[in-house]
Amino acid sequence: MVRELKEFGCSVDVSDPWVSSEDVEREYGISLVKAAPKGDYDALILAVPHNEYLGMTAGDFRAYLKQGDVLFDLKGVLPLGAADLRL
Repeated sequence: MVRELKEFGCSVDVSDPWVSSEDVEREYGISLVKAAPKGDYDALILAVPHNEYLGMTAGDFRAYLKQGDVLFDLKGVLPLGAADLRL
């Protein structure tokens, strides 16, 4: 997903509390962000249903987005209707 978004010219940050930064860098050439800046993103893709994310609300995730941008929930973590797209 990251490579595909970058091919379209997107700037992509990745955060995952369950993986080793060193392993991700070595295996995929991706640097993880430790603390994503709030209010800085055009879109947020929630792609893993980790316990750390299950207690968060749509508002918690939207805090990382610029005004009026897009929240995608690919794993059904948020309640129906809370995200702009849910698979």
